[in-house]
Amino acid sequence: TIKNIKYKFLAAEQPVLIYFDQHQLEKVISNLLSNAFKFTDENGQITLKIQYSETEPGWLEILVMDNGKGISEDFQDKLFESFFQVDDKGRQNIGSGIGLALAKSIVELHKGRITVASYPSLINQTSFTVLLQTGLGHLSSSEIVGEETLVDIKSQLMPEQIPDQKWAHEKTERTNKRYKVMVVEDNHEVRELIADDFKRSYQIVECQDAQAALILLEKELPDVIISDIMMPGINGLDFCHTVKSNEATNHIPFILLTAKASVDHQLEGLATGADAYISKPFSLKVLELNVKNLLKAQEIFREKFSKQVIIGPVSLNVVTPEEKFLSKLMNIIDKRLEDSSFDVLDLVSEIGMSRTVLYKKVQMLTGYSVADLIKHLRLKKASELLKNTSFNITEITYMVGFNDRKHFSKEFKKQYELTPSEFIKAHKTEAH
Repeated sequence: TIKNIKYKFLAAEQPVLIYFDQHQLEKVISNLLSNAFKFTDENGQITLKIQYSETEPGWLEILVMDNGKGISEDFQDKLFESFFQVDDKGRQNIGSGIGLALAKSIVELHKGRITVASYPSLINQTSFTVLLQTGLGHLSSSEIVGEETLVDIKSQLMPEQIPDQKWAHEKTERTNKRYKVMVVEDNHEVRELIADDFKRSYQIVECQDAQAALILLEKELPDVIISDIMMPGINGLDFCHTVKSNEATNHIPFILLTAKASVDHQLEGLATGADAYISKPFSLKVLELNVKNLLKAQEIFREKFSKQVIIGPVSLNVVTPEEKFLSKLMNIIDKRLEDSSFDVLDLVSEIGMSRTVLYKKVQMLTGYSVADLIKHLRLKKASELLKNTSFNITEITYMVGFNDRKHFSKEFKKQYELTPSEFIKAHKTEAH
């Protein structure tokens, strides 16, 4: 329906020197304008005004004013809380979801403030004010990124260009980004907030619910999963439990996001196997550090294991799901080392996973492809036999599943930088 709303944009005539993240501040203004248009009746009026503050020198004011439904004074302090909602027909429910909480967090990251003033019983006007400091004296050098750019705000905020409540952001995925992060969140704004932040450093897979995520997990494995708890259908706790109960996916670090911050709720989340539990509203920096730490822990495990595969002995406590899986995997390979026909397809069949999922899981945990892991374990066994038994090189070649001594010697030298003969001599010298 056409509401015939009169929209005005007023801005200071002189240029304003202010440092801000254009993309993030756009979200703030978009959200405030979207709410204003949503709650202003037919033939109403909305004004966006940018001016120097008369009461606070050195500050810029961005005001969004409308004559729509007012906001009761009782609820004004709660508007910027995540998921605040009052079940009535007034304007109080504009705080539901993440919009205004997100706006507040973005403004505060800019060292600014956001306030609301509404007097429904006196005058029919609601005003949201964003206060930002001019210049750059309030920012550290690390917070200033890129060159100064003149932005023609007026050309971007004319009526025909006012964004609606849904913001579309280009999805980019670069093949050189090593890690893949899956974001599972039914709230579009929260999902976009996380995706936009993380896509600079990671490949991003977005899912609006757990059911869609589980279907994707059958085909490809992310390196980390970030999931909301409160979702329609399968909730985040059940989703996490399913992921952590499945041998194909239980190694994936899992972060739960929730508006429930009590200790009992945290314990409930961690009991499902979650690796981290973060309360909303959350800091993107905290979320980023949790992801980095979880990936770093996996990297340390992977480096330790990959070295042990070469120089051994492989030390697994067989306590974590990752260790249990690797122990099972290595036992299967060890039993079939003499079988030269044993390959990836045989391992896929015995382990009970799809080839794609097994490849990704093994790569994540060991740093090796499945074929390379089998080869490294064959050569590791060969090194032990060369060192500790009297079998000759040809016999050992066949005992570890190689059909050709020349090929065996070539691969052995690649791994140990010695031919099998040189390896035997070196260890005989050590023994004496």
